[in-house]
Amino acid sequence: MSNELKGKTVIVTGGSSGLGLETARTLAKEQQANVIIAVRNVDKGKKVVRQLQEDKRTNPIDVMHLNLASLKSVKEFAEAFQKKYESLSLLINNAGVMMPPHKLTEDRFELQFGVNHLGHFALTGQLLPMLKTSHMQGS
Repeated sequence: MSNELKGKTVIVTGGSSGLGLETARTLAKEQQANVIIAVRNVDKGKKVVRQLQEDKRTNPIDVMHLNLASLKSVKEFAEAFQKKYESLSLLINNAGVMMPPHKLTEDRFELQFGVNHLGHFALTGQLLPMLKTSHMQGS
């Protein structure tokens, strides 16, 4: 397997369980990418990262708070990420909810639509300039 992402910075939303966790694990271990898991529950994220880091061959994984049901949280995450990191090579919009009971996001959108579409759309929009710059520089 090639290491095209070795040393590159990658964000995986919903990286503390399921497909997001396996994606983060593979990127950090096999691709040697610098992975940031963007999660709602930071404590759960840190616990998962400690377990992944038991394998000394795994690149460090960072945990950052992101609640896709809040456009304010999305903005705060993007701003904090841009202050902390110089580049972003890959954004994996994995997090989501499926068939939740009827509930509204903080911004009064239906929860599934707000999280699965609007939250990721806003996140991508805020990080797009950084993604473009990183790809133009080959980072």
